[in-house]
Amino acid sequence: VPPGTLGIADYAFLACGKIESITFPAGLMSIGSLAFQSCTKLTAADLPSSLLSLGSAAFRYCSGLVRVTLPSGLAMIGANAFNGCTKLTSIAIPGTTALVGQAAFSGCSALTNATFGAGVANIGNDAFYSCSKLVAVDIPASVTNIGNRAFYGNGSLKTLVLGADVVSIGAEAFRNDYTLTSLVLPARLATIGDQAFRN
Repeated sequence: VPPGTLGIADYAFLACGKIESITFPAGLMSIGSLAFQSCTKLTAADLPSSLLSLGSAAFRYCSGLVRVTLPSGLAMIGANAFNGCTKLTSIAIPGTTALVGQAAFSGCSALTNATFGAGVANIGNDAFYSCSKLVAVDIPASVTNIGNRAFYGNGSLKTLVLGADVVSIGAEAFRNDYTLTSLVLPARLATIGDQAFRN
């Protein structure tokens, strides 16, 4: 992507199945919806520090993606942004990211580690649905809402720490997390959704 580019439009590189690497320029501020969806040979996405928004399904179905670097200024991660990135093993979400969008990391079946910076406020519905190798989740105090099915089907999850300011846990948020052995609910918690911890 050439220097001076401020934004990458929706669908810009959709299904470019032969792209193996991308260099993002300094100053890039936005990546549009489905911009790199189904770029199946892409192995890394090191996003620049200038990036503020990441559109819906921006890297969905990038099945070869093993590394993603999210910048500290990123304000939002769009719905389905990394859905189906089945080789992604680790993700660090910066504290500037107020919203982790719906199904943002759903189906990332190799993901073992996900960290959340202080400042993340909302974890959307299905955000980490069926991340079956995720073993530990530490929700910071800044998070107030955990969406429906946010961590559904994480069958390897053993450790869960909920931040002190979580007030709402959605329906089936942690359902079928079979290996979870201990849990402490925060004092400010007001709502626990239907079947939130079933199985």
